[in-house]
Amino acid sequence: MRFITGFGLGGEQPVVFTYLTEMVPHQYRGRLNGLTEATWGFGMLLAGGISFVLVPTLGWRSAFFAGVIPACLVWGFRFGMPESPRWFMMKK
Repeated sequence: MRFITGFGLGGEQPVVFTYLTEMVPHQYRGRLNGLTEATWGFGMLLAGGISFVLVPTLGWRSAFFAGVIPACLVWGFRFGMPESPRWFMMKK
């Protein structure tokens, strides 16, 4: 399961940066990509903190299932995101 998780996160990061680069106006691109990179680090700290609280009392499975919640949220967000303008130009 750790391999699958790492495989998914390893694919998620370049997709996010590519999507932001295509969708955000050029004057905000650098700031938003930097903020996104910082958010990855914050998420790692948050996951460690949640594990620190849950694992001693409820076991490792609770931390694993707590990590499923953000993954499901990401999938929900993905369905509401528009396609990139480049994709629309190629379809015409």
